Amino acid sequence: MKRLILCFAVVSLLSGCSNSVEENVGALPNIKITGTVLNGNVRNASVQVVGIDKYGQPQRNSNGDLYADRFYTDDNGQFNLEIQGAATGSLLFVVKAYDNNGTKTEIRCALVDGCLDEQGASVAYGAWYEAHDEFELWAAVNDAQSVSQVNISPFTYLAAKLAFSDFQWDGVGTCNKMDETDCAGTIAVNSMFTPQSIHEANTRMQAMLGFTSDTPVLIKPYSPFALDDSNSVASLNSAMHGLLTLTLQYRAKQANQTMVATLDQWLDAAYLKNQGQLYGDDASDTQWDLKTLYDDAIAIYNTIASPNAFLTSAKDSFVATSTTLTNAVSNFSGTDYSADLSDQITAAKAFVAKVQGWFIDYETKDFNAFLDADTATELAQFEIDWEAFQANLGPQLQTVFLPMVQMVDYSLKCLANQSGSNACSTISGSYVFEDATASVTFDSTNNIFTYNSTAQPDTHLRGSLLNSDENGLIKTFKFLDDVEVINSAGQATVQSRTSGYASLKVTLGETLQAGVEPEIKRIEVVIPKLTLKSADGSGMYYTVTDGSIVLQGASDPVRPAEPIHFNVHSIDLPGQLVNGADKVDVGILLTANNANNFYGQERFPDLDFVWYGADIKRFVQFDETGLDGTDFAGFLALPSDVVLGETLIGKVEYNEVTSFAAMTDNFKTASGLSSPVAFEYGELKYPGGSTSLVIFKENNSDTPMVMQCLSMDDIWQCSTGISVGELGCESAFKDDDSYSANATVAEAFWFLKNNLNEEGVGCIPQVKIPARGVYDVEYGAISQFTDGDAFDITLNEPAYLGISSFNVRLLSRFKGASDELDDTPLHVLIYGGMQDRENFAISASVSHGYYGDGLSDLFGLIPFGERTLHMMFGTTEESDTDALAYYILDNQIQMTMFAFDYNDTSSYHNQPLGHIRYAGNLVGTLRKENGLYVIRYADGSWQLL
Repeated sequence: MKRLILCFAVVSLLSGCSNSVEENVGALPNIKITGTVLNGNVRNASVQVVGIDKYGQPQRNSNGDLYADRFYTDDNGQFNLEIQGAATGSLLFVVKAYDNNGTKTEIRCALVDGCLDEQGASVAYGAWYEAHDEFELWAAVNDAQSVSQVNISPFTYLAAKLAFSDFQWDGVGTCNKMDETDCAGTIAVNSMFTPQSIHEANTRMQAMLGFTSDTPVLIKPYSPFALDDSNSVASLNSAMHGLLTLTLQYRAKQANQTMVATLDQWLDAAYLKNQGQLYGDDASDTQWDLKTLYDDAIAIYNTIASPNAFLTSAKDSFVATSTTLTNAVSNFSGTDYSADLSDQITAAKAFVAKVQGWFIDYETKDFNAFLDADTATELAQFEIDWEAFQANLGPQLQTVFLPMVQMVDYSLKCLANQSGSNACSTISGSYVFEDATASVTFDSTNNIFTYNSTAQPDTHLRGSLLNSDENGLIKTFKFLDDVEVINSAGQATVQSRTSGYASLKVTLGETLQAGVEPEIKRIEVVIPKLTLKSADGSGMYYTVTDGSIVLQGASDPVRPAEPIHFNVHSIDLPGQLVNGADKVDVGILLTANNANNFYGQERFPDLDFVWYGADIKRFVQFDETGLDGTDFAGFLALPSDVVLGETLIGKVEYNEVTSFAAMTDNFKTASGLSSPVAFEYGELKYPGGSTSLVIFKENNSDTPMVMQCLSMDDIWQCSTGISVGELGCESAFKDDDSYSANATVAEAFWFLKNNLNEEGVGCIPQVKIPARGVYDVEYGAISQFTDGDAFDITLNEPAYLGISSFNVRLLSRFKGASDELDDTPLHVLIYGGMQDRENFAISASVSHGYYGDGLSDLFGLIPFGERTLHMMFGTTEESDTDALAYYILDNQIQMTMFAFDYNDTSSYHNQPLGHIRYAGNLVGTLRKENGLYVIRYADGSWQLL
């Protein structure tokens, strides 16, 4: 299992926007947007308006493709589109080359001296040529509701890419919390769009290019092919944007390369390489710089026959700027989208630091940072007392439970033997567990059984068997008095009175037979009230009200002579834990997974549930040793005598039957066959079940058919018949060289064994033995299946008694110095499921100043309080990631945290581990940078975890 250090990022639960016109909400008028692409010199290009989701990511479909309606530019390089009127938030405009039913994207040469197409051939001024397949431009805007025109150019592309980027530490030097310069980011990686990142990138580009009126995305650029002539260009900024945009085509021609390659160099080898800046005049001439940009624009201006005043002013501005540029990286900055950004980031940093302090305090058992001082002191002592008490909780429960079962076991034997003269006389000895002093007597006149043991534990029980129908399979035993067990560890008492009798119901697998051990398959205990007291002098005791315990029996088919062993099926023990004047309301609810298909180590589970804090802390860091010191009443343990990797000799047999009449009635019913004229049955039989093939014909004229059947204890399930030639899991039998129209069942099995997938595994590589696990079949060097063949099997995956769901809830009712209940109670909730050691999901929360009145007052899955720490973690063996999630509340500040441990070889690493949102705004990202976890905020600052 992968390891994951406890780290986190902060995100919110806001929804992303959708942008399909067909999904219009509330009949709001559609938002109409017009715009241009590359000065109006790209036609038939795809234009998509992509919404940004709650994590700052462009919306994508299940295939990872951008999700948005598709529009197209016209012959003037313009687009007119509509998005739904309810769209809100940021938008990403994506222009791509596209083949629209044979109509391909084309680019117009806008250079008077001609251009080069994408294959390097000369193209005359005004001529169109096919765009490169990877031609793509972006533009990003903040607010869908306020935009009506978007102009997409190389500079909106650079700005949008910057808005989507974080800059990661390159690992050089030492990243130190005390020196913010050490962790400065230099390597560009994909991150997230936020209103701040979009606004800052757009306004930074505006400052870099010297635009005074607006950002490039909102300035329609001059085009030499506009419907009006060049002399009517309307503004200085339009002229500047137009001339600068034409430099992409110009620079591609000068470098004798495609526009796509040129734009990639501008982005990766210059703009992002310098963290969203450019050299003024790169003395090494190794990267695109501002001087090259302006000099190219001047060269383009010089080819225009009759430039107007705005174009001339633009050129003059470029000349003036170009002469001042030096061999230094620029230092332009954009403006903040929100005036509160600085305050938000400061508060977010303070909150993250506070939360880290909370977690450190829990490591050191100093709870003062999260709790008030009085509650922290009481909790620290309570935790010490609780960990001492829980070691006795399970054994105490066991001491009262097992005598109850033993008494019912004896009463059933008495009932089965009631025809004998001494059937129900006094019996001493061990039945369910060793107790040499135990005695059970039966008062036949009053139908009352009595159990007594004077040794440790001192035990007394009395009750009667109800509904004693010897042909029935359900029996109920009612306890007439309190059940009391006293030993050195303490005292356990089950209250059973007229106000509510304790009872134990059993379900039998077969009717009772004299001299035969009762086949108990299920045990259900109803507990009106249970009190467990500790004898250690601490005064702590636990009281259960209206509780229940259900056990499910299972057998081991490999060892059929062994008795049935029982597993916990469910436990419900609501109650209260009392420690002096302090009380804690407790709710314990658990349901098992696989309880009827697991053969445990002991005949009865020990009912211990011990998981200490130190072990939990290791486990939530995905350290499996956090389970080693636990006691889960048989959960997550290996079955009985099962050993990892064990080999069982000759436990799978291949058998054939050719007589339909010889099959069991249950098989005949499941198969749906009545009197087939041809019948051939083959099976791989293993302890507890079989997997089989049946080749049959119901009429002489029929094509041979085959069906597959599975059985367990003569309970059958069969598939619908198909023609023999269609048999197979990877390919059809009819396509194999071994196929014949009259194939035998042995030949069909041979084909399935050798019908390999790309990993070299056939259709029948394993068998599942009930209560033990999945085994690989060792076929060896056989060349065919022969009736009577036997094969060894090797354990691949053991069966586990898993936990389908569990829910443990604690609510403190501590008293303060004035002997009044604390008005800021502490609520603890743990819930989840653990199928086995590789597949689990667990959630835990701690709330101080809990808002509810009791354990049932839960607000959804998270019990809110003045301060709440809520953690979820889990993993699956089929996933490459372990996952952590936190919800954190501090009075009116709410944050949610996520972290994922991705497979190290995954290309998905471009996305951050998590995001940070404060007061509804995304303000940062979390990444693992050279072994350190770093939060990078929207203002360029950072914070180590």
